[in-house]
Amino acid sequence: MRPIWWIAPNDPKAFLIDDQFLVGNDLLVAPVTTDKARKRDIYLPSGEWKDQRGVVHTGPQTLTDFKAELNELPYFTRNN
Repeated sequence: MRPIWWIAPNDPKAFLIDDQFLVGNDLLVAPVTTDKARKRDIYLPSGEWKDQRGVVHTGPQTLTDFKAELNELPYFTRNN
């Protein structure tokens, strides 16, 4: 497990993220950390990232109110 800044050392926003993590360099995990929440904001560093539903997002950007049902763990794979 790695912090987001591991793959984005020149991105100041990446250093502020403490509730997301990487597994290797290509899997970004953004667990819901608020009790009973069904959405959360997710920061994606530079590049293309595919979410668990197959939608591709281009970073750097913050996905505001990203939907996450109680039985889901939001994750993104780097789209090479």
